[in-house]
Amino acid sequence: MYKWYTAFPQIVSRVGHDNPEVYTVLSSLIVYVIQEYPQQGLWLFAAVVNSQKDARSKRGRSILDKLRGAGDGNMNKLISASLSMAAELLNLCNGQLGDKSSVNMSKDFPRLFKLAPSPLIIPLQQSLTATLPPLSSTQVKDHKPFPIELPTFYKFSDEIEIMKSLAKPRKICIQGSDGHFYLFLGKPKDDLRKDAALMDFNSVINKLLKSNSESRRRQLRIRTYGVVTLNEECGFIQWVHNTVPLGELSVAKLSAELMIFRLENAQMGSIFGRIKQSPDKDAANLFVHEILPMFPPVLHEWFIEMFPEPSAWLAGRLTYSRTVAVMSMIGAILGLGDRHCENILLDMNSGDVVHVDFNCLFDKGRQLETPERVPFRLTQNMTDGLGVIGVEGVFRTACEITIQLLRDNRDCLMSVLDSFVHDPLVEWEEEHMKEQRRRQASSSSRKFDANVLPDTVNLRNLAKNALGIIGKKLKGIYTVNRTAAKEKELSTSGFVQILIQQATDEAFLAKMYPGWAPWH
Repeated sequence: MYKWYTAFPQIVSRVGHDNPEVYTVLSSLIVYVIQEYPQQGLWLFAAVVNSQKDARSKRGRSILDKLRGAGDGNMNKLISASLSMAAELLNLCNGQLGDKSSVNMSKDFPRLFKLAPSPLIIPLQQSLTATLPPLSSTQVKDHKPFPIELPTFYKFSDEIEIMKSLAKPRKICIQGSDGHFYLFLGKPKDDLRKDAALMDFNSVINKLLKSNSESRRRQLRIRTYGVVTLNEECGFIQWVHNTVPLGELSVAKLSAELMIFRLENAQMGSIFGRIKQSPDKDAANLFVHEILPMFPPVLHEWFIEMFPEPSAWLAGRLTYSRTVAVMSMIGAILGLGDRHCENILLDMNSGDVVHVDFNCLFDKGRQLETPERVPFRLTQNMTDGLGVIGVEGVFRTACEITIQLLRDNRDCLMSVLDSFVHDPLVEWEEEHMKEQRRRQASSSSRKFDANVLPDTVNLRNLAKNALGIIGKKLKGIYTVNRTAAKEKELSTSGFVQILIQQATDEAFLAKMYPGWAPWH
């Protein structure tokens, strides 16, 4: 049954299937998986039960009714606890908190505060990810994919910290039954299904990296964290401890005061204004000779400060180089954008790079007002952390191993992303509505044109188009110029070379949005 659990997110995404016979089979599978792994299954199923789409929510509750009818008293208690917890966490996400920097859970969200202790497990990444048995194992049928003792909710900390960003995410602290404290960030008005799907995708890649001798020898991996979607617009993500955003590195060479002075200097705005109006060659020249000298690379100093012992320094820098390489290749394939300095974290204990906030997927960055032209972040500071030979050696080798692994397992990886076809994202639905309104306005002002697409836009087609571009990249097809008519498959090394060239192209970096900090 654990094999079905590994595909559970893809099965759940199809819960809205139109064919009654297919739905009957799917609902039976969902029931069986939740019966076998109720703690994990109920968390992964919460987004269906609380869906803002009536049809999905109705089917979700119908499946829970089947579980109640077939289950014992313990199952019914878990279902009730799951529904109550999800409902109160949604209230916390959607609560109007004004300009407060913190609130008390016992006062402002008393029902949530009283739900602990609870028999539900805390939705940590390690608690929700099934482990697979070794290939040589003879006890496959008896394999236990989860540890026996997983931390459950023991107590909520009273203080809820309200973050300063526009959406005002809420940071909560949960004490587990194991005595440890776990932090989560509640994100309102944010479709975390992308984050959850990407964590599933990255978990699959981690398994593939472990199974490959070359990647295993280099300990290539992606840092993942728990993501729980409560509906299409709210969810919680596990807080990543012992990390610092790339933009907040405390280094001696550029003090915080000097950074602020230079960033707020009117000269910066003037230079970027000239860059915006200049052709690529002139823009690159301005960027290299007027912007970059103001912010010399300093990441090498951070490694010396954090890892003063030589062997620890070498291990930290190798870990950094390899995690940058793996996630850069994943991001390039998936069209991951918005890789500004706050969305890339550095682990202060290991040198790991951790990426957060995956809202800008499927080349969405190319459609911004200031289009993103680089496939991933490889600025002068990122390159500075790679060592004296920069992108050559460790970084390039890790990139090529990762790309080859992705290409060798293309079908497996595309099946994970296929959930977007059957459970389209909110932004695609908004695009669908805009297109319909545009066509309605257009048809009211002129006669019908046979060459115009139908009034209804198929949401699945939007998803298939996005995944089609990913499929091409996994075949080695990367179109530098989207208007180019001819496409050809590149070798792994050629594909990586084009990506690195684009990521470090000075003209491309110069034309990036200044808030992305292309100099850092």
